[in-house]
Amino acid sequence: MNEWVLLAVYVISLGGIGILIYVLFQNFFNDQEKRYQRSIQIKNYEVITPLRIQAYERMILFLERNSIDQLVMRYHQPGLTVRQLQQYMVKGMNAEFEHNLTQQLYLSSTVWKAIKTYKDETIALINNLAEKTGPEKPALELAGKLLELNLDQKKSMHEIVVDALKEELRQLYF
Repeated sequence: MNEWVLLAVYVISLGGIGILIYVLFQNFFNDQEKRYQRSIQIKNYEVITPLRIQAYERMILFLERNSIDQLVMRYHQPGLTVRQLQQYMVKGMNAEFEHNLTQQLYLSSTVWKAIKTYKDETIALINNLAEKTGPEKPALELAGKLLELNLDQKKSMHEIVVDALKEELRQLYF
């Protein structure tokens, strides 16, 4: 009978040791998996962060280059008609926007929508004022109306969107 008791104690002990070893290995492998996942996250952060910051920089540059006053300064030339200036400004703004389309991957959807809305509303403003001015009139008339309208605003939509980009960047990284 003592042999059976000893055998039972021995089997139970081996089972307990086996369970203990299993739990220890399971904890070890879980910890190793967590460390691996964390190292991947850190590496991703190191790669993505500069790309995200660059996206904010590029979109601020887009907004600065496509503010009303910059559009007028860049595209107005003596001898142009309203229609020509309108076409140059709209074409240039659309080309720059298309060039930066992939930047939306790194920006929040809220900020991206604000940038897109700025572009759409600026183009609509140019088109509306061009239509009201008359397509064959000198481009200087459209340029004057655009600049005057821009000066009348306390804070332009351009400034509001730039401020939103800066604020989002500050919240994310600084």
